[in-house]
Amino acid sequence: MELIGAKQACKMLGIRLPRLYELVREKAIPCVSLGARQVRFSVEALEEWIRAGGKRVEKGSEGQ
Repeated sequence: MELIGAKQACKMLGIRLPRLYELVREKAIPCVSLGARQVRFSVEALEEWIRAGGKRVEKGSEGQ
């Protein structure tokens, strides 16, 4: 599983950083928490999320 940072995820999704963090807070996007203030994103999970139309992720499916 390839993990990328927030800036790379923004570029991949075509959104700005504040919007990405909003999606993370809402648990609407798959992410991996590496601590209280660090998150990473699986390229594969983001691609799947995009294919699903950006649907809210179910608990446990965000790769944690």
